[in-house]
Amino acid sequence: MQRRSGQANAAGLEALLAPVSLDEFLGGQFGRGPLHLSGGSGRFGDLLNEDGLARLLETHSLDDDRLRVVRQGKDIPRERYVRTRRGMGRIDGGAFSLLLDSGATLIVNHIDDLVPAVAAIADDVGDRLGARTAVNLYASWRSEHGFDPHWDHHDVLVLQLAGRKKWSIYRPTHANPLRGDPFVPPGKEDAPDFEELLEDGDLLYVPRGWIHAPVPAGDLSLHLTISITRPTGAGFLEWLASELKADPEVRATMPFAVDEKSLDEWKARMGAIVGRALAGQAPERYLARKDADRGARPRFSFSDFGRVPPSEWNDATMLRSASLHRFVVGSAGDGGASVEALGQSWPCGAAVAAAIARLTSTRPMRLGELQDGLSNGDAAQLRQLLVLLATMGLLSTARG
Repeated sequence: MQRRSGQANAAGLEALLAPVSLDEFLGGQFGRGPLHLSGGSGRFGDLLNEDGLARLLETHSLDDDRLRVVRQGKDIPRERYVRTRRGMGRIDGGAFSLLLDSGATLIVNHIDDLVPAVAAIADDVGDRLGARTAVNLYASWRSEHGFDPHWDHHDVLVLQLAGRKKWSIYRPTHANPLRGDPFVPPGKEDAPDFEELLEDGDLLYVPRGWIHAPVPAGDLSLHLTISITRPTGAGFLEWLASELKADPEVRATMPFAVDEKSLDEWKARMGAIVGRALAGQAPERYLARKDADRGARPRFSFSDFGRVPPSEWNDATMLRSASLHRFVVGSAGDGGASVEALGQSWPCGAAVAAAIARLTSTRPMRLGELQDGLSNGDAAQLRQLLVLLATMGLLSTARG
């Protein structure tokens, strides 16, 4: 377990990790062991505080998947603290407060969908780590634990927004667990690898599979967990199997096990097919597809619905992927390339595809930046394809 001290605001992943650099984190800590960074009180105050949480609960109707109240590892039935009328649920303030005051833990799932500042953090973490992210909020006011010891099938960043919480972390009992793997608890005699009190402004990184059991310290504790789900080899092989199904050899019936000669020949053919896929950059295509599948957050400009007429575009026009995180680009094998989105594909030059690959849903880019360095012909093709994507609603535009 590593512990470092430092202060930074919560503007993005690099600021969260300071004074540890992103390269240090990825090269020495990510996936290898917990990391605790001490920060100053109020460091994350711009993200969410106790009053902000209160206003959110007062003004939002949160569905079953979004709002949970748990105690000692068990969910408290929703009807004990939510009153439903005409299909809309509203928190019963008295019953809800009584449960929390008696030791229950409040969870708001996917709070990044509700708080713009938290969404910005989640998107930056996802962009930097090539991961799907989601943020949950946990709030407790007494010393009862909300969850029993458990592992997560993803990495986690914990941001302690207010108060304190004691964390006990054990080494993995099952390497790199996947969703659905049965939990293997630590032995009764096993001591935690890390046991410490997180305080206001602290950050904690918990790698996938490390067992943890956080416990409130008897006063208010408010923290965010950023789940970081990176692509896995198991996921890649599932995707590759679906990609190779069109090959007649893959679709053919396997030889009988007793026919050793035919089975050996089949193994060689399968090995060659998979080898060609790997040599053809199948892992790179899979990672690009996963990145594109992250999806875009909805953004609206009702004055113009995010559309600047192409006739008014100039170098300062801001472009952003509107319906997906990133456009998928691929090589055509003849020096050309293609851009894919929502099951459609458009051929283009390699330089044009590389330019479009820079567009994401989280960071707008100027048209002039995308065209920089392109030949006149490529710039014209780029603009033509961008106009098509904008017309289909896949690209949002704004005046720079």
